[in-house]
Formats: sequence, C-alpha cells, structure tokens
Amino acid sequence: MIGSATSPSKDGKRRAGWSQSEIDPCVFYRREGKGFAILCCHVDDSLIVSTKDEDGRRIRAEFSEAYASRFDVSPECTDGDIHEYLSMLITIDRKARTMTFQMP
Repeated sequence: MIGSATSPSKDGKRRAGWSQSEIDPCVFYRREGKGFAILCCHVDDSLIVSTKDEDGRRIRAEFSEAYASRFDVSPECTDGDIHEYLSMLITIDRKARTMTFQMP
C-alpha cells in the first residue's frame, strides 16, 4: 500500500488523524476516543490493532471503503480471533485475555 501508485499520501493519513511513527515508517497510530489504534503496513499486508473491537471494525470498514476496490482481499483476511500477518499466526483468546503469536 505504501509507495504504490494507489497508496495514500502521508498527508492523507494525517488528515484522517493518523500519525506516522518516527521509529518505523510502516507504522501509523491515532487516538480513538479514550483508546488508540495502530496500523502496520508491509508491502501487501496490513494489521489493525485497537483498544476496542468496534474501533477496529470501523477502521477496517474505512480502509475497505477507500482501498478494497484497488486490491484483492487476501484469503486469510478475517474478522474473527485468528489472524495471519507476515506469516505470523495471531490467536486471540478473549476469555483468557491473551494473544498467542506463532511464527514459522
């Protein structure tokens, strides 16, 4: 997404309330009410992390509306509690309040 002909500019993200990390240019963050959200982008993978589920769903809908027509949706794209990002398998156990990361 970043750097492609269809990618949003840094200014576009700032207008949408996103700030770019000074440490990693592929990481963006913004405040969401009393919480926050983090957007990680790497080539054709993206990961949205938010303090509230409804914020994450809203952000994902915003990005889908703005960019989904320009890109194929990955088969591992999910709204559930199991996610794949950069070959990592991320499993969320809400009852135990844990996240497990498995790497190849």
